[in-house]
Amino acid sequence: MKLEDVSVHDLKLTYDNLKADRELTRQIQTLVTSAGVPVKGGADGLYGGNTKTAIDAFCAARGLTPGIINKQFADALLNRPQVPASVTTAIAKLTDQDFADCATTLNCQAAAIRAVVAVESAGGGFFADGRPKILFEAKYFHKLTNGQYDKSHPNISSPVWDKSLYKGGVREWDRLNEAVALDRNAALQSASWGLFQIMGANYKACGFTSVEDFVAAMQRSEGDQLKAFVNFIRSSKLDGFLRSRDWASFAKGYNGPGYAKNQYDKKLAAAYGKYSKG
Repeated sequence: MKLEDVSVHDLKLTYDNLKADRELTRQIQTLVTSAGVPVKGGADGLYGGNTKTAIDAFCAARGLTPGIINKQFADALLNRPQVPASVTTAIAKLTDQDFADCATTLNCQAAAIRAVVAVESAGGGFFADGRPKILFEAKYFHKLTNGQYDKSHPNISSPVWDKSLYKGGVREWDRLNEAVALDRNAALQSASWGLFQIMGANYKACGFTSVEDFVAAMQRSEGDQLKAFVNFIRSSKLDGFLRSRDWASFAKGYNGPGYAKNQYDKKLAAAYGKYSKG
């Protein structure tokens, strides 16, 4: 069962129900942690004293009846303040001048940079609620945590790349927050961020001393995301491929040797063709 079912069907469950439903327990543990009430031991799907303490604290803070998982509880948790909080002010978008300045810095055509943005993030670095666009990679999380969560959390930790694990859109934040509850540093490195979908694990190549600083910049503006991209391209020595529009070599360096399976180079070439024509 999912918490959404409780909300939609106005069900009334007790804590005892959670002992028999690990998936529902894991979802609640993840969302409670995301709401600022960490569950000691992480989102393991096992109901125990730590989970009860966290749920009770969440209920007390919102005037809900402890011990009951009902529509009011589900609605409060599903509509919790996001981590990071949703941004109510408009996010400043990159301008033509921003692309032109970046092109000058990298000595390439602005159309080449626009092509990367189009393919990586469909032209925008943020979701409608103000959070940066992300994609959580279970294979990265597996590697950075030595596979210790593969069995308990197969949806966010996997020894092999598995496209079916993606939830897509803002739901990727649920996957990230579940991982954060287990290992924050590894989780932040295991997501790709913003306009250019750069992995958090590449924070040093982007000019940051920590992944926390990198993530903070990704949350500030598309301008900060653009600066990180410039640093990453230079440190990875990919600027030459942008200048020559050698999309296969750029794709291999940017997305890895498996780029051809997703026709990443062809998508870049097509996007460049579009923008180079104005």
